[in-house]
Amino acid sequence: MQVAVAVLASALAVGGCAAHVQATVTAPAPATSSGPPSAARAEALAPPPLPRECGATDRDYEVWLRRTFGGGYQVFTDGPDPARIRDLGGEPKAEAERMLRRGLDACSTFAVSAIERAGWRDLVPDLTRAVATLGAPEFRAHVIIALEALGSRDDFSEELIGVLGAGSVPARITAAMGARHFSLAQFRGPLLDRVRQDPSWFVRSHAAESLFELADIYPRELNGHPALNAAVVGKSPQKSSLLEGLGLDVPLTAEERARLAGAADQLDAEIGARLAEGRCSKPVAPPGIGLHVVPVRDPHIVTLTVEESIGSCERKLAFVVFLESPAGFGRWLETGSSGRDPLRVGIATVPKPVTVSYSRATRLLTVGTFTLDASKANVAVLSAGPNGVISRYQAQLGLTFERDGHPAPSTGMGFFDAQPEITIEVRKLLARTPELQRLVSD
Repeated sequence: MQVAVAVLASALAVGGCAAHVQATVTAPAPATSSGPPSAARAEALAPPPLPRECGATDRDYEVWLRRTFGGGYQVFTDGPDPARIRDLGGEPKAEAERMLRRGLDACSTFAVSAIERAGWRDLVPDLTRAVATLGAPEFRAHVIIALEALGSRDDFSEELIGVLGAGSVPARITAAMGARHFSLAQFRGPLLDRVRQDPSWFVRSHAAESLFELADIYPRELNGHPALNAAVVGKSPQKSSLLEGLGLDVPLTAEERARLAGAADQLDAEIGARLAEGRCSKPVAPPGIGLHVVPVRDPHIVTLTVEESIGSCERKLAFVVFLESPAGFGRWLETGSSGRDPLRVGIATVPKPVTVSYSRATRLLTVGTFTLDASKANVAVLSAGPNGVISRYQAQLGLTFERDGHPAPSTGMGFFDAQPEITIEVRKLLARTPELQRLVSD
C-alpha cells in the first residue's frame, strides 16, 4: 500500500508544477523578420529531437539537488521549491543550469520540475531533446507537460497521447493528469479511451477529471458525480488488489469492460451537453466542504470561508468570517481543510486552538463557543479570547462573485486551485463594505 500512496503522490505533484509556472511565466516576444534568429524562431526551426536513452545515475547531480532543495518526505511529495534557484545569477545560476542538464540526462523528474517551476525557458531546448528519451515514459510525460507550461511552440500532444497507452501505471497517471493542460479537441477521444479500457482505476479517475477540466464541467471532482464515480472506480480504493497497490495492471473482466464502456458513453454525453450550454455552466454545490483559511495583513486576523456553489461564471460563498486572535496564531496555521458534511477542524489560535465546524445541511457555523446561523447572518467578525469567542459584527451581505470563465487548469485539486480566487473575493467584500474595513485591516 505504501507504493500505491507513492504512486498517487507522484501523480498529484504533476499539476502543482504546472500551476506555479502558468502563473509566473511571461509569453515570449514575437520574432522579428530581420536580424539574427530569436530563441523562439530557433526553437520553431529546430529539427525533431533524436532518440536518446537515460544516462546512469549522476552522483554529482544528486548531491547538488539535495544541497539545493533539501531532502525528506516533504520534498519528495511537494517537489523542489523554485525560490531556491529562481533568482540566481552569475556562477551559481550557471552551475544550476549545468546540474539540471545533467539531471535531464539521467531522466530526473525533479530536474524537469525545477526547470518548469523556476520558469527557466533557456532550458527549453534541453527539455525538447529529452522528449525523445527511450524507455522512460513517465519522465517523457513530465517533460512534455513542462514544455507546454513553459510556452514551447512545439506540439507534443501526440507524444503525450502515446504515453497514455504506456505499460507503466505512474506514466499513464502523469499523462492523464497532464492532458488537462492541452485541449479538449486533442484529448477527448484518448482520455475517453482510458476511461473505457484502462486496467488502473487511478488512471481512469484522473482521465475523467481531466475531461471535467477540459470541458468545464462542475464539480471537477469525480466523487461529485456519484453514479459515474461508481462506474469508473468500480470498487472502493481501499479494496484494491495487491497488484494494483504495486502499480501493476490487473486485466479487466468482461463485466468490467461493459461497465466502463457505459461510463465512457455517459461521460461523453455529459461533455456534449456541457458544450451545448455555452460559455457559462450552471453553478453546483461542491461534493464536500472545503474550509478556506485566508490571512489578511493584520497577523492577528484570518478569514474563514466555504464555497456554497461554483460554476464557470460565478462563485457563491456560504459565509465569510473574520476570526481575530489577539495573541496571534500558531506556526502551523493551515490554509484550510476539506471533508464531508459536517466538517469539523481546529484553528491554531493562541494560546489554545478553537474548534470550527460547519454543516451545509443546517447552515450552522460554530467557532469555539460561538454559533452563527449563516442563513440569517453570513458575514461576521469574531474574536477569540480567554472567555471564549465573541461577535464584534454580523450582517447579511451578498456573497455571489462573478468569474471570468473557468481558470487555467493547475493542480487538479479544486480546493487548492480556488484559494487565490477566493482571496480576491474576500478583498472585494472588504473594499465595498466600509464598516468591515474599519474592523479588519487588509
